[in-house]
Amino acid sequence: MGLFEKLFGKKKPAAEPKHVEQVEQPEEITKTEILKEDARNITLEEVEKDLETLEKVEPAVQPASASEKVYHIKPHDKGWQLITEDAVKATRVFQYQKEAIQYAKDEGLTYVLYRADGTVRE
Repeated sequence: MGLFEKLFGKKKPAAEPKHVEQVEQPEEITKTEILKEDARNITLEEVEKDLETLEKVEPAVQPASASEKVYHIKPHDKGWQLITEDAVKATRVFQYQKEAIQYAKDEGLTYVLYRADGTVRE
């Protein structure tokens, strides 16, 4: 008799597994699969109708000028800075005001010019 048999007793014969019925688990459906299925069920006529409706509705988006960032070309210790209204640091710094203006035009930015004394230039 070995040490383990003394401590734990003799090995019991393995119990035969009881018969367990297999129950089918329902497949888990993801949102993506639902959307794909919905997309397959939409007809071309429905899509065209929705597009017509969308074209008739005025956009709720603000005009580009109101939502665009306005940059300010102001004097800087090292020349001229291109900075947004709420920014602490300059977006870019240029040696000459002319360079800053050209950069803003090339990038299609909306900007406000300032004189060397800090007043707005019109």
